[in-house]
Amino acid sequence: MIGGLSANGPSGPGGPHGPNGRGSGAKPSHAYAAWGDYWAGVLDDWIGGEIDADCLAVLCDLADGGDVLELGIGTGRVAIPLARSGLTVHGFELSDAMIEKLREKPYGDKITVFQENYVDVAVEGTYRLVPWIDWGPVLLHSQEEQLTCFRNVAKCLEPGGHFVIEMPTRLPLPDGRGNGDGNEHLVVESINPSSVGLWAVDYNPVDQTMFTQQVLLEDGSVTVKPVRMRYASASELDLMARMAGLELCHRWADWRRSPISSSSPAHISVYRKPPSS
Repeated sequence: MIGGLSANGPSGPGGPHGPNGRGSGAKPSHAYAAWGDYWAGVLDDWIGGEIDADCLAVLCDLADGGDVLELGIGTGRVAIPLARSGLTVHGFELSDAMIEKLREKPYGDKITVFQENYVDVAVEGTYRLVPWIDWGPVLLHSQEEQLTCFRNVAKCLEPGGHFVIEMPTRLPLPDGRGNGDGNEHLVVESINPSSVGLWAVDYNPVDQTMFTQQVLLEDGSVTVKPVRMRYASASELDLMARMAGLELCHRWADWRRSPISSSSPAHISVYRKPPSS
């Protein structure tokens, strides 16, 4: 679900995968593309094939009929409901396997996909809404990449346009009871009658990076998926936004726009490009 950011025709190796074509067909050589290829077959089962009605309502309200650019389109769980609602949606995705899953779905052929990395590519064009949900910033590997992405988004937003980030406030961080120096540990994510979900985590507190293995024990089988992340707090994201020229206008605990508190498991942050920009 890592994509690119060049709105009107990127010139890199992947090129645009328009509604009626597959672009150049060249496969990008990138760690993020490999990550997407690895996860494409299970992503919808693990996090759901589409966003829920509350999330869709908020995004449509913020888009207000304007064009949408999604960062890391994945299998289309955000883009497809938006397109079905009548919005023009572009998205960025490096993984061939993710794009293939997107194209298999109804409305998947209505979405233009740019197969570029949004950290590396120069920005062109403007959009009313840029959603970056399902952990967005965490999936980048460094603070520099996260800040660069904020700056790229600020350049492609229309004045008054919105940048929406959904992130967990609870991550599998060490609690001081891990092995060795306390930076390697195991976290139980879920337990139910048919499955157990675990996180095996190696955390670097200096640069806030984590290498994790997400483990699912289900019906006698074991599935292990790697995830490399960099944790960023809400206040750090706010600072990156200010450095990029964006302002925080909303922060909610969920897509029903509930007030956030210290016990909220996630935060939804809505940044705006000032109308006078």
